[in-house]
Amino acid sequence: MLRNSIFFLLVFFILLPGILVAQGDTTYVEGQFILKVTTPFTSIDSDNGIIITEQGWFNTLAQQYEISELVSVFNSSQENFSKWFRAVFSTNYTVEEVIAAFQMESEVEHVEPNYIYVESFEKELFIICKIYIITELKNIIHGIYCFLLESAKNISYLIKNQ
Repeated sequence: MLRNSIFFLLVFFILLPGILVAQGDTTYVEGQFILKVTTPFTSIDSDNGIIITEQGWFNTLAQQYEISELVSVFNSSQENFSKWFRAVFSTNYTVEEVIAAFQMESEVEHVEPNYIYVESFEKELFIICKIYIITELKNIIHGIYCFLLESAKNISYLIKNQ
């Protein structure tokens, strides 16, 4: 049992960095980004498949990166929520280059990729493994304690019978 426990502990600590790295992976939708502007758009139209608004700075970038869709992220009239939009642009451009261009604009408060959030069992697996390790460590410590106690009894018996 002690060998099995030690083997499991070694395997776990070898795999642990891979589990932690996998949790840090980020995935996003190509050709999309999320945008928070200082002044919400009041007019969003399309001209030949390219979005146009009442804000000239946006129209310039929309033309450059072929933005074909601009929708509110939240269906809310509250000011903070009405500033958030999801934009779809031509896949001829990377998310990184489009975001870099929008970050240069003073009217943009925040811009990021449209991240894909996936529920994962890795955190739960980590907790289960941690509980198992603690249980195994308790068993190992108990085994060592019993071994030492038995050894002490044997030594005591030998000393008495000398």
